[in-house]
Amino acid sequence: MKQLFVWISLPLMIIYFAGCGYQLGLVGKDTSIQNVYCYTVKNKTRIPGVEMHLTNAIIHALQQYGEHIKVVKNKNEADTFLYVEATSYERSPARFNEADFLQQSIVVMFADIYLFRADVEEQIKRPANKSDEKESTEPIVNPFFKTTVSADSRYFIEPNQPEGENSIRPQLFDKLAREIVHQMVNRWSTPSNSTSSPSKAPVVDSES
Repeated sequence: MKQLFVWISLPLMIIYFAGCGYQLGLVGKDTSIQNVYCYTVKNKTRIPGVEMHLTNAIIHALQQYGEHIKVVKNKNEADTFLYVEATSYERSPARFNEADFLQQSIVVMFADIYLFRADVEEQIKRPANKSDEKESTEPIVNPFFKTTVSADSRYFIEPNQPEGENSIRPQLFDKLAREIVHQMVNRWSTPSNSTSSPSKAPVVDSES
């Protein structure tokens, strides 16, 4: 009798949720990202060398944790173009000793992720300054996904503080790269294709 009740109730529940506006079976991980071309990271921080180290870390993370995503070197093979801006590098105290001397610090790096369906180097032209804005006739290509990620790492204060901070940067880049890949792999598709709100795309260096 109990089993019969379950079989009768299940179709009624499906009809009920459908009537309430719920759509079953249409939501899941978005696997439309298959072949990714990675632009060189744009470094907006004051830390030199971030662009190459973080770019390499992202490519490595995609190869290790990207699941269905493949990194391609040929733009013609790409269905997705990844552009990342390292926007901020912040340092703050993390722990003090009993004498109230700083013992450990934490650094946090923030980055903006942009995913495009087209090669933005070819299709985006933005003026170098506002006075040239009228001369720009090319259409602005919007990313189909944009988000901000961050990662942090701690280090103990040493007599040579910059050396201690420099030693943890590779770990920081790796953590940030894994978070970027996590955001890409775990994007959820919806009936509306899970596109984010339109926003203007950033300028991409031609050398990337």
